[in-house]
Amino acid sequence: MGRLLEELSKFDEGPTWYERERRYRVHVIAEFLYATGLRIAEACSLTEVDVDLEARRVYLKEGKGGSPRTAYLTRYAAEVLTVYLDSGASATRHRYVRQLGHTIFGANKARVADVVNRELEKVCTRLELPVITTHGFRHSLGTHLLRSGADLRHIQAILGHEALQTTQIYTHVDKEDLRRSLDEHHPRHFRTAATATIVTDETRS
Repeated sequence: MGRLLEELSKFDEGPTWYERERRYRVHVIAEFLYATGLRIAEACSLTEVDVDLEARRVYLKEGKGGSPRTAYLTRYAAEVLTVYLDSGASATRHRYVRQLGHTIFGANKARVADVVNRELEKVCTRLELPVITTHGFRHSLGTHLLRSGADLRHIQAILGHEALQTTQIYTHVDKEDLRRSLDEHHPRHFRTAATATIVTDETRS
């Protein structure tokens, strides 16, 4: 995730203005999704009044299931969004008439997801990383918070899960990591049943 986000932050290295603008928008959206854990549809519904940059909070009027909730920005994501709202959004929209210009990202879920996912596929392929989609930022946030020791109920609140059982899917991912770690580091890892010598009365003699 660090390599991907670092590469997206190099938006000013594109060969054309179109590629630089597109990469910049994807950079902002990626940082926003990875910080808040919002679904792409939720992110696309937001307007500036829904964001308190000073408090680093995002107020979602209606999330999945129709319930309102609060999401949170990391300090870096808040800085990125501040620059975007101050000047970046207008700079990347001036060539187009946008029906959803009142929203932060200026387009509906389908349009934003299409643009972001195509750019993510291109970058991940070049970096030889597993291809991630917009929803992957939400899943990665839950997994990375758990691995870093965050309380499961805090992760539940951050991701807006109504039931703790939904959040517990991330513990299953972590258990798989534990199994791989055991296989990799256990002293018996290098000894297999196929190579072990079976001790019988004949071998003793």
